[in-house]
Amino acid sequence: MRKFILILMTLLLVAIVSLASAELKLRPLHRHETAEHSFENRYSLDNALSCVEGIQGSLQSLRQLTEKAAGKISPEVLKQIGNTDWETQNLGFKNWVNSVEGTLRKQDYLIKQLQYQLAQEKFKQGTGSGKDVKEAQRIYQESENSFQKFWDRSFIAD
Repeated sequence: MRKFILILMTLLLVAIVSLASAELKLRPLHRHETAEHSFENRYSLDNALSCVEGIQGSLQSLRQLTEKAAGKISPEVLKQIGNTDWETQNLGFKNWVNSVEGTLRKQDYLIKQLQYQLAQEKFKQGTGSGKDVKEAQRIYQESENSFQKFWDRSFIAD
Protein backbone atom coordinates (compact mmCIF):
# COMPACT_ATOMS: atom_id res chain seq x y z
CA MET A 1 0.00 0.00 0.00
CA ARG A 2 2.84 2.39 0.89
CA LYS A 3 4.47 1.73 -2.48
CA PHE A 4 1.20 2.42 -4.28
CA ILE A 5 0.79 5.73 -2.46
CA LEU A 6 4.39 6.68 -3.30
CA ILE A 7 3.82 5.88 -6.97
CA LEU A 8 0.57 7.79 -6.97
CA MET A 9 2.21 10.80 -5.33
CA THR A 10 5.09 10.71 -7.80
CA LEU A 11 2.75 10.55 -10.77
CA LEU A 12 0.64 13.34 -9.30
CA LEU A 13 3.73 15.52 -8.87
CA VAL A 14 4.81 14.87 -12.45
CA ALA A 15 1.30 15.64 -13.70
CA ILE A 16 1.13 18.88 -11.71
CA VAL A 17 4.55 20.02 -12.93
CA SER A 18 3.64 19.11 -16.51
CA LEU A 19 0.32 20.93 -16.33
CA ALA A 20 1.85 23.95 -14.65
CA SER A 21 4.58 24.32 -17.25
CA ALA A 22 2.08 23.73 -20.06
CA GLU A 23 -0.26 26.42 -18.69
CA LEU A 24 2.38 29.01 -17.86
CA LYS A 25 2.48 32.01 -20.13
CA LEU A 26 5.94 33.31 -19.40
CA ARG A 27 6.95 36.69 -20.72
CA PRO A 28 10.61 37.68 -20.98
CA LEU A 29 11.88 39.26 -17.77
CA HIS A 30 14.65 41.18 -19.53
CA ARG A 31 15.14 42.41 -23.07
CA HIS A 32 18.34 40.36 -23.45
CA GLU A 33 16.99 37.10 -22.04
CA THR A 34 14.27 34.77 -23.26
CA ALA A 35 11.59 33.58 -20.86
CA GLU A 36 12.82 30.03 -21.35
CA HIS A 37 16.37 31.03 -20.39
CA SER A 38 15.12 32.74 -17.23
CA PHE A 39 12.95 29.75 -16.32
CA GLU A 40 15.70 27.18 -16.87
CA ASN A 41 18.77 29.10 -15.74
CA ARG A 42 17.98 32.17 -13.66
CA TYR A 43 15.62 30.14 -11.47
CA SER A 44 17.86 27.09 -11.26
CA LEU A 45 19.38 25.57 -8.13
CA ASP A 46 22.91 26.52 -9.21
CA ASN A 47 21.96 30.16 -9.79
CA ALA A 48 20.00 30.31 -6.52
CA LEU A 49 22.98 28.94 -4.58
CA SER A 50 25.22 31.49 -6.27
CA CYS A 51 22.79 34.21 -5.16
CA VAL A 52 22.87 32.82 -1.61
CA GLU A 53 26.66 33.31 -1.68
CA GLY A 54 26.12 36.90 -2.82
CA ILE A 55 23.66 37.50 -0.01
CA GLN A 56 26.15 36.05 2.49
CA GLY A 57 28.81 38.41 1.17
CA SER A 58 26.49 41.39 1.41
CA LEU A 59 25.56 40.54 4.98
CA GLN A 60 29.26 40.15 5.84
CA SER A 61 29.86 43.63 4.39
CA LEU A 62 27.04 45.03 6.54
CA ARG A 63 28.62 43.35 9.57
CA GLN A 64 31.99 44.97 8.78
CA LEU A 65 30.41 48.34 8.12
CA THR A 66 28.55 48.15 11.43
CA GLU A 67 31.83 47.39 13.26
CA LYS A 68 33.58 50.34 11.57
CA ALA A 69 30.63 52.61 12.37
CA ALA A 70 30.81 51.80 16.08
CA GLY A 71 31.47 55.01 17.99
CA LYS A 72 30.92 57.13 14.87
CA ILE A 73 27.18 56.61 14.67
CA SER A 74 25.05 56.74 17.79
CA PRO A 75 23.47 53.52 19.06
CA GLU A 76 20.05 55.12 18.58
CA VAL A 77 20.69 55.79 14.88
CA LEU A 78 22.09 52.28 14.40
CA LYS A 79 18.97 50.89 16.04
CA GLN A 80 16.78 52.97 13.69
CA ILE A 81 18.72 51.65 10.69
CA GLY A 82 18.00 48.14 11.88
CA ASN A 83 19.80 44.81 11.61
CA THR A 84 22.91 46.29 13.25
CA ASP A 85 22.68 44.56 16.62
CA TRP A 86 25.09 41.72 17.45
CA GLU A 87 22.41 39.00 17.65
CA THR A 88 20.95 39.80 14.23
CA GLN A 89 24.34 40.05 12.56
CA ASN A 90 25.97 37.03 14.17
CA LEU A 91 23.03 34.70 14.72
CA GLY A 92 20.19 35.86 12.50
CA PHE A 93 22.23 36.38 9.34
CA LYS A 94 23.82 32.93 9.66
CA ASN A 95 20.55 31.16 10.41
CA TRP A 96 18.51 32.99 7.76
CA VAL A 97 20.91 32.25 4.93
CA ASN A 98 21.38 28.68 6.12
CA SER A 99 17.59 28.16 6.11
CA VAL A 100 17.26 29.42 2.54
CA GLU A 101 20.18 27.32 1.27
CA GLY A 102 18.94 24.27 3.18
CA THR A 103 15.46 24.62 1.73
CA LEU A 104 16.80 24.90 -1.82
CA ARG A 105 19.02 21.85 -1.38
CA LYS A 106 16.26 19.85 0.34
CA GLN A 107 13.79 20.60 -2.45
CA ASP A 108 16.34 19.62 -5.08
CA TYR A 109 17.06 16.39 -3.21
CA LEU A 110 13.37 15.47 -2.90
CA ILE A 111 12.68 16.26 -6.55
CA LYS A 112 15.62 14.16 -7.70
CA GLN A 113 14.47 11.33 -5.42
CA LEU A 114 10.99 11.41 -6.97
CA GLN A 115 12.44 11.54 -10.47
CA TYR A 116 14.55 8.47 -9.70
CA GLN A 117 11.54 6.62 -8.30
CA LEU A 118 9.52 7.57 -11.35
CA ALA A 119 12.26 6.28 -13.67
CA GLN A 120 12.27 2.98 -11.76
CA GLU A 121 8.49 2.67 -12.09
CA LYS A 122 8.58 3.47 -15.79
CA PHE A 123 11.23 0.78 -16.24
CA LYS A 124 9.11 -1.76 -14.35
CA GLN A 125 6.12 -0.90 -16.53
CA GLY A 126 8.16 -1.16 -19.72
CA THR A 127 7.88 2.52 -20.63
CA GLY A 128 11.39 3.52 -19.55
CA SER A 129 14.89 2.25 -20.14
CA GLY A 130 17.58 0.97 -17.82
CA LYS A 131 19.73 3.84 -19.07
CA ASP A 132 17.11 6.32 -17.85
CA VAL A 133 17.08 4.63 -14.43
CA LYS A 134 20.87 4.76 -14.14
CA GLU A 135 20.97 8.42 -15.14
CA ALA A 136 18.20 9.32 -12.70
CA GLN A 137 20.01 7.36 -10.00
CA ARG A 138 23.29 9.18 -10.72
CA ILE A 139 21.59 12.58 -10.54
CA TYR A 140 19.74 11.59 -7.37
CA GLN A 141 22.96 10.39 -5.71
CA GLU A 142 24.72 13.65 -6.62
CA SER A 143 21.89 15.62 -5.05
CA GLU A 144 21.88 13.36 -2.01
CA ASN A 145 25.64 13.80 -1.56
CA SER A 146 25.34 17.56 -1.98
CA PHE A 147 22.57 17.78 0.61
CA GLN A 148 24.48 15.51 3.00
CA LYS A 149 27.63 17.68 2.72
CA PHE A 150 25.52 20.78 3.37
CA TRP A 151 23.89 19.11 6.38
CA ASP A 152 27.21 17.95 7.79
CA ARG A 153 28.72 21.46 7.70
CA SER A 154 25.57 23.19 8.97
CA PHE A 155 24.68 24.28 12.47
CA ILE A 156 22.16 26.60 14.03
CA ALA A 157 23.81 29.63 15.58
CA ASP A 158 22.46 30.56 19.00
